[in-house]
Amino acid sequence: MIEFIQQYLTGEEWEKLCNSCYRMRYQEDGYQEIPASYRGDGGIEGFTKNGIVYQCYCPEKEYTDDDLYNHMRNKMTKDISKFISSDYEKVLKGLGVRNVHRWQFVVPEYKDKRILEHAENKRQEVMAYKAEHEEQCDYIADDFVIDVKVALDFKLEISRIVRNDLGVKLDLTVLRNKKIDWSGCDSIKVNNVKRKIKAVMNNIDENDEDYIELVNTYMESYAIGLELMEKLRVSQIELYEQIMELEQTYKREVEIRTKANTDSSINQQLFFDILDKFQGVLEKEFPYLTRSSIGELKDDMVSSWLADCSMQFKSR
Repeated sequence: MIEFIQQYLTGEEWEKLCNSCYRMRYQEDGYQEIPASYRGDGGIEGFTKNGIVYQCYCPEKEYTDDDLYNHMRNKMTKDISKFISSDYEKVLKGLGVRNVHRWQFVVPEYKDKRILEHAENKRQEVMAYKAEHEEQCDYIADDFVIDVKVALDFKLEISRIVRNDLGVKLDLTVLRNKKIDWSGCDSIKVNNVKRKIKAVMNNIDENDEDYIELVNTYMESYAIGLELMEKLRVSQIELYEQIMELEQTYKREVEIRTKANTDSSINQQLFFDILDKFQGVLEKEFPYLTRSSIGELKDDMVSSWLADCSMQFKSR
């Protein structure tokens, strides 16, 4: 999940995304956002009528695991202190915050279990403070807990926010940032790609640099596509199913168009015509993907058609 929403991992954008997630999940529970500009937020971003409040945090840059823990710990400590402070007590009660069972700390991800230990320490501090200031802290329930939530906990909401075109777009190009090794791919798949690219390029010499580069490009896309679809299957099941349904439908059309073509001299024209039309189909079906993601998805799907027997081009 976290890989596909990198563009929203800034303080302001993360807060907006979290607010949308809570509004969607707890709409029937009277979710209410708290603007921080009004007398402070009291250590929370929003609350529900059934006793859930939350605060979010997004690191400003890449930190080591230890530094990330320290920043999260300090943020949680600061906001929990606000939450039980006499300075904010009247603010929270005046906003209608009552009977709080869960204070949730929402971060993109965490990599150190110490933040869970710190959350439990803070919970104990809250309960000890409540015992000493019962009247002041009567908005805190006796079963009060502190949860640490991550982006993956809201994968359903994020998926729906994206699909409903509420200003959030997914980025599927994340795997392009690492070196792709396709040497372990099935030799049959590799030979299929080589044979079909050669046919598209009018039986060009296999030592030609452009031919070698194009084969490498599509084999990289093939390897990326396999990994990408598995990641989507785990974290974005609705998008995964929509992609697979469209891919299967369009693959049949590609198979018919390429197998029905008996004129090898127009292989290249047919190939690029298929690419252009498929690009248009993807743009129409997936308006919530970034432009570069559409290109990624197109290349990954086309590479799979080249690697199997869906896309056929006759040689001269």
